[in-house]
Amino acid sequence: MNPNESIIEYTDYRKFLRDYYSSRKKATPHFSYQMIAEGAGLSSASFVRMVIEGEKNLTKESVPRFARALRLNKKASEYFEFIVFFSQAKDLQTKEHYLKKIDSFRKRNKPELLLPGEYDYLRNWLHAVVREIVEFLDFVEDPDKIAARFLFSVTAEDIRKSIGFLLEHGFLARGDNGKLVKKDRTISTVDIPRNDELVLIAKKYHLQMLAFAGKAILEMPREERSVTNTTLSMSEKSYALALKRIETLRYELLELAASDNDADRVYQLNVNLFPFVKKRNDND
Repeated sequence: MNPNESIIEYTDYRKFLRDYYSSRKKATPHFSYQMIAEGAGLSSASFVRMVIEGEKNLTKESVPRFARALRLNKKASEYFEFIVFFSQAKDLQTKEHYLKKIDSFRKRNKPELLLPGEYDYLRNWLHAVVREIVEFLDFVEDPDKIAARFLFSVTAEDIRKSIGFLLEHGFLARGDNGKLVKKDRTISTVDIPRNDELVLIAKKYHLQMLAFAGKAILEMPREERSVTNTTLSMSEKSYALALKRIETLRYELLELAASDNDADRVYQLNVNLFPFVKKRNDND
């Protein structure tokens, strides 16, 4: 493993450190955490182990020390800093900040590692709505008229850019008559792999939609929206069954929408089920 070349393939720096250690250990059996610690100017080998296992974090001061111990060059050291603070960030804003740095670095140095277009689809809530609007019987490809139909603030330029994106990445196509048609392609946040980058994008997408739900409560007449809240107690078994029923309902509604040939509005469905209290400790 050449860390200066392989590091760009990682966004989880702890996994990078684990793989680096395994590679060095395989090549040099006497290689140890102590050798990394000494290279970083640290007295404790246990600190290195705890960082790799997620029990300790790196700091602004210790990042360059670890980079030096791993013999990373200037470019790889810069990327190492990005993935450290991306992995350790506690809030979405900070994670997004470092994800942008990671994307920018990859674009310059290894563009084939950039996220595929379908994940950019989730970065902007507008793409999903515009893609549905083309299904309307009275749809006309006029960005000004489309923007005017939105209940939330959207510009004609926003619509124009969204249509361009959807065409470029295969979510829309042009029929024989030149009109926009929705291609039979789906993407669901439920199916996103458990990759840190993609999970972050999915979380931000959910938060965007929840923000619109809040606007709907404040700004829309009650008869045009459905908002219900229920607090209930269940066992872990019932909770798992409830999650399955919610997913079944979602697919049933997708089938209902797919068979509706008279669609004239786009709706957003948000269903949230989450715990309010911690699990019972069996030792208590």
